[in-house]
Amino acid sequence: MPYALPEPIFSYPFPIVPITNKIYNNIVFIGSSTVQNLMGRNLVTPRADATSEAVALGYEVDVYGYGWSGFTVDGLIPKIQDAFDAFPTDDTLFIVEAGANDIVNYRPAAAMTQLQKDNFNNSLDTMFTLLKTRQEDCIPLLLAYRHYADPSINDDVFFDDSIGVKPFNDTYYLPRIQADFSNTLNVDNESIIDVYDYVRNDYPYLISTDGLHTRAETNSEYRKFMLGRLTNKFGGDTPTVITPAPTVDNGSVTYVSLGSVANIVGLNSFNETTMGGSIAWGKALRDADGKAGLPVISAITNYFSTTVGTGVLTGLSAFNGSSIFCTEVVSDSAFDGATKVLTHNLHRLEASTAYEFTFAASRSSGTQRITKITNNVTDLLIDTSLDPIDQTKKMVMISDVDGKIIFTQTGGNGQSQYLNGYSFKKV
Repeated sequence: MPYALPEPIFSYPFPIVPITNKIYNNIVFIGSSTVQNLMGRNLVTPRADATSEAVALGYEVDVYGYGWSGFTVDGLIPKIQDAFDAFPTDDTLFIVEAGANDIVNYRPAAAMTQLQKDNFNNSLDTMFTLLKTRQEDCIPLLLAYRHYADPSINDDVFFDDSIGVKPFNDTYYLPRIQADFSNTLNVDNESIIDVYDYVRNDYPYLISTDGLHTRAETNSEYRKFMLGRLTNKFGGDTPTVITPAPTVDNGSVTYVSLGSVANIVGLNSFNETTMGGSIAWGKALRDADGKAGLPVISAITNYFSTTVGTGVLTGLSAFNGSSIFCTEVVSDSAFDGATKVLTHNLHRLEASTAYEFTFAASRSSGTQRITKITNNVTDLLIDTSLDPIDQTKKMVMISDVDGKIIFTQTGGNGQSQYLNGYSFKKV
């Protein structure tokens, strides 16, 4: 799932060591269940979809997977040797992610016994000694983010990385990679193939209900991401740093589109085409960068999620690490008949904090339709047929002690209701 990210604004003590570009004919991914799910397990026949995806990126290579679900570092060491033996020449690039199953057994890092620490260090020492035998052609990865819970139920690890993968990456993997594979790190000391922040930033979309594995529907996107981060191995530039999704509300305006996923680059429900033809609509709101005109949101995936009854992902927008869910959505708006109540649930806001909402609710028809927004304290009535005299309308709501705001929309005059989108920010 490609998207543009900003250049880092801080300097880091470990610079990128230039990589001498050489000709690779093969890429071999080695690991446990993630590699098996994405790349399979075959050192003889290339993985067809991954190879096609690599070729589409301009890499003239065959891609192989050697994944062993459930294997720890100790179990994967002989598998790494198998892969080295199967591809003995220096025209093969090896990508290794090993240790996810060890973390399942050892986490949280702060609770590890000395014996566990010693055993894990010994396992990693053995693995990295082996990797150094193919040092120039090997990329050992910092481990990907794991959530360890159903993302729709529990968010503890996202907000407290001490109980997840991060301390293992920092304490056990990073020093070894810095010592012998520093050219595989970006300027932020994350792997250039930064699977940790890639998964963490998008975990409600990528992570399955078991909290460990990625959803099968996202495998192609995940593969393309990993392959796309290898540009510096194939004559291109080092990929830009992936900015971690923040865990606090930074006070900026958040825009929520309740329209079609087909237009995730912008808030399709706020533009003049779907709002009845008035240019004033484009100037009523501002985009995430504060620019005037059509409010366009960068396609930073899954900071906002819109669901249709069954929970199918249909919309994306930028929000500071949070997921927002609407119970029902149609093409251009949250819409239903007069008596249906649609509930909007906002989570991960600052607790007990006032937020100002700006609502856009309109349609091109002149027939009057009223949308009523209520938070059980105040009602806001919006005439959705005036263009744009009655638009936009504002309302202040206060989050509860858990950082949640819940509001409903329904028909206000016995007719159908519409809500195209809204923005909100801390007061």
